[in-house]
Amino acid sequence: MRPLHYESSGEGVPVLLIHGLGDRHTVWRAITPTLVANGCQVIAIDLPGHGLSGGREWTIADTIRRIVFTLESLELTRVHVVGNSFGGYLALRMAVDDLASSVTALSPAGFTSAPRLVLAGGRLVRNRLAEALKRGTNHTAKRSTTQIGRLATGARNQPSWSGFARYMLPGLLVRLRASIPIPATIAWGDADPILDTRGIQQASLLDPSIRWVEIPGCGHFPMKEAPAVSASLVVETMKLRADAPSPQNDGPLP
Repeated sequence: MRPLHYESSGEGVPVLLIHGLGDRHTVWRAITPTLVANGCQVIAIDLPGHGLSGGREWTIADTIRRIVFTLESLELTRVHVVGNSFGGYLALRMAVDDLASSVTALSPAGFTSAPRLVLAGGRLVRNRLAEALKRGTNHTAKRSTTQIGRLATGARNQPSWSGFARYMLPGLLVRLRASIPIPATIAWGDADPILDTRGIQQASLLDPSIRWVEIPGCGHFPMKEAPAVSASLVVETMKLRADAPSPQNDGPLP
């Protein structure tokens, strides 16, 4: 087993950042400086088949084992974990498995209703195909190939294509049905075009031990669309103590 590719910034309390389907570690760069300024060692990984990470860990359990192996290679065990979308679900699973000190999940998978899964999958595929076609057009002259050819060229040159294709189905089907024994924040944007936020809203009524935060006007990527809010949520969650009273639901931010 080889460690996943990662980018490390800063010194201090270790914070692991896990991206979503088809993304890579660079998606976190808008919040990294704030976390570093708050005394964090930020470790942003590329999941298997994404960015510069190879490998064929296509199950949730195998993926988490490789994440843990990567942390162990850095002589780290329990860390604060932050994730977005599918990475948000992985972060929550690590919390359930007692592999984290705290968890902040931004627009996490695992709460979407079954009828909305088809719509979510369709949007994800459409977005990735559009990116592949654009990349293929940039690599190949339009006169010398068909649209299908440009699409294939773009997919081959998209660093996270294989990981996206292999993880998409399990990423859509995951469900979180376990309690989280550590400080946890789940935040989502009320304008998320990918996930069914009603599923997260319903879950927020069932588990008051988690801090639930809605970010007005924000879409599926809070760390890019609302970086200041996202970074503050991470820092606040890290400061929560396991023996503190259960946090109340925050509701929409002002």
